[in-house]
Order: sequence, then structure tokens, then C-alpha cells
Amino acid sequence: MVSKMNTKDDWEDLKFFIALAKERKLKKAAESINSNHTTVYRRISQFEENYNLRLFDRTPAGYSLTAQGEELFEKLTSLDTKMDTIFSSLQGLENKLKGNICITTTPSLALSFLPKAIKKFRNQWPEITIDLKVSNHFFNLSKREADIAIRPATDIPLHLKGRRVGEINFAIFGTSNNKLKINKKNFLKNINQYSFIALDESLSHLSSQQWVDKHINDENIVCRVDNLTIMSKLCSEGVGLAILPQYFSKIVRNIEPIYQPKEFIGNELWVLTHKNLSKTPKIKVSTEFFYHELQNALF
Repeated sequence: MVSKMNTKDDWEDLKFFIALAKERKLKKAAESINSNHTTVYRRISQFEENYNLRLFDRTPAGYSLTAQGEELFEKLTSLDTKMDTIFSSLQGLENKLKGNICITTTPSLALSFLPKAIKKFRNQWPEITIDLKVSNHFFNLSKREADIAIRPATDIPLHLKGRRVGEINFAIFGTSNNKLKINKKNFLKNINQYSFIALDESLSHLSSQQWVDKHINDENIVCRVDNLTIMSKLCSEGVGLAILPQYFSKIVRNIEPIYQPKEFIGNELWVLTHKNLSKTPKIKVSTEFFYHELQNALF
């Protein structure tokens, strides 16, 4: 029997398991959840080791489920239905869910997925108003500068409580028409033949920018910005190549990933709130809602 899961990481590992069970190949599974094949393999292997399971057999045609894997997969396929039931029951709290919620997020998320999510949220809970604060800087949840933070994070402070939406990896993007005639196979070897758009010092802490600092000469950087969305627009106009979140290929026209670094250069996306607020009905409903909306949209 499958052991009872007792950590949040276990739930995240199941996302990788489901992807491989459906796609049967590591590369396709990784693409379906905007990850990479090494992460998929690592997370599933660790999960199998933790619970002393063997979920897959490797065959010439790909990965096939073992009996244990089949049993687990059957149980998980009903989760989406169960979550719909839970959200339906939460709507019974509608009369209690009133007032204002302050959400802070990044410009790229605010301009891409959040508008539709907020509209859907307002349709379900019309008596809750949302104050959206958009910035690359962290707002202090302890000082109630915001109630909920939807943003990338690495080290989560102990006074915060949240849910990890997933990993957002980055890739190097160029224009879809590839006017530069980029040789993708030898790209890294010839990387300093191209012009790049980079992030400025305010975002120098990001793994993606640290990768740029390591591999790209300063003279090849033609423009610096403090906003990933602006960077993607400049890239689409052919100003230069840019390192962007992989999901930008879904939301920005005329750009496509041309090279994926072997190492993980992204970050983790979280929905966070202060522990003292986490059990407040409107905060609890809001964090759960936006967590699932982002999961569905991004992964």
C-alpha cells in the first residue's frame, strides 16, 4: 500500500508522477508541466525512495506504470473532482466573505494570469474587493502592507504560511521568425555572438540574471530593464535575446525559447500569507483559490 503522505513536498512530487504517467516520456512530461526532464526524474525517484515504491518500469516505448503505479494513478485521477466539490462547499460561506483583501504580486504575473483569475474570483465572491499592489519588491506581510503575496520566493520566513505552486524555470528567448539564424545546437559555445537584454541591479539576485552575469560579456548587453514583461516586449521587437520564464511562450507573441540551460535557473512560485491571518475565512478561501488557478494556468 502507498504510505500516507505527510509533507507538502510529497504533494508536489505527485504532479511530476501524474505528468510522467500520462506522457510516458521524461521530456514530454517535463514540457507538460513547464519543468525539465532531470527535475522530473529526480522528484519521482526521491518519492519512490521515500515510500519504498516502484511506480514505473522503463521500456523501449517509454515509462510504463507498475501495479503500484496504476493503483496510485487511479486514486489521483479523482482529485480534480474532489477539489471542485470542496470549492463548491466553500461557496456556502459567501455571506461571511466580505471586505477587502490586499494582494501583492510581480508585474509579469499581474499582466498575464491574474486578471482572469481575479475576474473569476469576483464572480464567486462579489462582496470581496481586491487591492492589487504590483512591484518587484517584497511587501511586509507582518506589518500588514499586504494580506497575500503571490510571487517567486526561495527562503520562506517562519512567520509566513503558504503553498508552493511549483517551479518556474527560465529559458533564453528570441523572436519567432529567427532572423538572426541562431544555431541552437552550438548556441552556448557561440553565445557572445548575440545581443542580449538583461535585468538591472534591482533584480540581480535572480538565478536567471546570475546565469547571464556568468556567461555573457558586458559588451553584449544592449539594454537593461527592471521588468520581465518589458524585457519580453523588447525581445519580441528584435532588440536582443532575453532570459525569461518558460510560460512567457504562452502569453507573449513573436517570441520562442531557443536554448534551455542544463542547470535550473528559475525559482519557486508561492502563495503566501501571515500565519495569524491564514485561518481567517476570506484569506483561507482566497489563498486556496489563487493557488489552484495558478496551478491550472502555469503547470
